[in-house]
Amino acid sequence: MEVTDEADSLCATNRTYSDIARKVIEEDNDIDRLDTDIEERCIKILALRQPAAIDLRFITTAIKITGHLERIGDMAVNIAEKVRQTEQVVDDLNEQIFRELLTFMMEDSASIHRALLIMQVSENMERIADHAKGIADMVAYMVTGLCVRHQTRPANE
Repeated sequence: MEVTDEADSLCATNRTYSDIARKVIEEDNDIDRLDTDIEERCIKILALRQPAAIDLRFITTAIKITGHLERIGDMAVNIAEKVRQTEQVVDDLNEQIFRELLTFMMEDSASIHRALLIMQVSENMERIADHAKGIADMVAYMVTGLCVRHQTRPANE
């Protein structure tokens, strides 16, 4: 794979993750509405039916769980926003470091060993960012129910 192919692939991947992060952010509004709707329905049941014992426990538990799920949705949005902001920056920096070190090595062959070490550090930092992106994928799955880990975008997008 040539460097330009790799760069094109990284750009397409970044667009995909930006789209996923945008979708997580948009779907947070749906989670907020569902939380409110479920809570209102539970309160209506409490007021009109006056449940007892297990029915009462079920309804109060449902209210509490929806509150937790709504907060998880908010946290998913926070993660998605951070991933959108940092993933592209890390990838851009890694690419910039690669180009600059390649030029440096061509100008001074004595620097090749040091430059390769720096490249390895840069690549590992980029991999850490990829793992963060993987965590964001799992959060996107948790919020949307869609598995986004292996999704790819058509080449023409």
